[in-house]
Amino acid sequence: MIKVKLDRYDLKLMVNCLYQARDLYTDEPKENITMVTLFLLDRHDELKPGRKMNIRFDTNQLRIVIECLNAWRTALRTAGDDWQAEDVSELLLKFMR
Repeated sequence: MIKVKLDRYDLKLMVNCLYQARDLYTDEPKENITMVTLFLLDRHDELKPGRKMNIRFDTNQLRIVIECLNAWRTALRTAGDDWQAEDVSELLLKFMR
């Protein structure tokens, strides 16, 4: 288990990433990605604006998030969206600590 401190923007970015990665990242079953997405949406609804929350990720959730963030970052860089890829890179760093 790992705790990661995230704000609402980070959670929105991760939900968007996981949603996009369902089509990009085919090694993981879509049901698993959907479960993590729903988990993050629940945390987003609990979080008050302007606040941060320590969110616990189990090993499986952590693996899915990191792999999907990597896949999405690669797709963004390939598409030429470097500024968005940098946001994803910063979010990915929070999970690598």
